[in-house]
Amino acid sequence: MSSAFGQSRPVTPDGESFYGIYDPTLNNDEKVRTQFPSRAVAFFGDVARELSRTKKSNGHHEVYPQCENRRWVTSHLQRERSYLLATECKIRDDYRCQVCRLSFEDGYGKLGFEFAEAHHINPLSQLCSHVMSQLEDLITVCTNCHRMLHRMDGKRNDVQRLGKIVRRHRRR
Repeated sequence: MSSAFGQSRPVTPDGESFYGIYDPTLNNDEKVRTQFPSRAVAFFGDVARELSRTKKSNGHHEVYPQCENRRWVTSHLQRERSYLLATECKIRDDYRCQVCRLSFEDGYGKLGFEFAEAHHINPLSQLCSHVMSQLEDLITVCTNCHRMLHRMDGKRNDVQRLGKIVRRHRRR
């Protein structure tokens, strides 16, 4: 499939192709900047035409190999957390999930010894700037419940709500 740039993958101004992101609007050339919207529309038109020619899926499709394990440098913001508070939380709760009651040591023996995660009852993402967290702000959870908690609304009562969901589904 050809794109508005005339190739199926991005091309640098000097004609080199590469896998990644190429944004011609970053170029200082006024002509490139003014042509970009029409080229983008043409590209998405090509994509739409190609998609309209594809067969309807019957639910089975081939999964092509994908490149993985490449190394690259990234830069992003992280939220500071206290390792000491997390460890003390897990010790307080005996490394047992406070939602589903799972203990990895019970299920995995020595391999699961002292394995659990600490969850902030009030999500850090919803708090203003710097906060002084206390042990009471954390709860010990298993990895599955931790992921489920982060899929929820990010409210203080999410732990209780998830506990009810787990108990309801266990009775079935």
